[in-house]
Amino acid sequence: MGADKMEYTKLAYPRLTAFGKEMFRKHPMTEYSNELRIDDEVAALFAYVNLMKDMVNEMADGVELAAKFGEELFKEFKELEKWVKEIGINQIDIMIDTWLEKNMANVIADVAKTVWFGLTDDGYFMAVIPESWNEIEFDTSDNGELILQY
Repeated sequence: MGADKMEYTKLAYPRLTAFGKEMFRKHPMTEYSNELRIDDEVAALFAYVNLMKDMVNEMADGVELAAKFGEELFKEFKELEKWVKEIGINQIDIMIDTWLEKNMANVIADVAKTVWFGLTDDGYFMAVIPESWNEIEFDTSDNGELILQY
């Protein structure tokens, strides 16, 4: 080492990956060069480490949220399981039958007000229209658009 020239020894840290170099290239305060000085490489490394830290924190937040959701779902399942054991499956069958008896007429009436659309086996557009809709005329335009006339 001469008196007029100072030489640097490379620090023992991993070189930036292609991803790290790309992130450094995009950093607003730097311009990437293949001939970075050591302080530039250290700055790039810190920028890369901070980016990775932020990404890990975001992933950790997502994992934490999923874990909380899983815990809540498990609690609700355990409550349902406890309820089924307390009431008994036979009683639940009776409750369902009672609900159906009370509500099936309304369910069928609502379905009867619904128009179902689909395709026939040979590829034609079709609409299943309840009788209560007889005052509405269904047709298609020359372009195949559905037309409803009242």
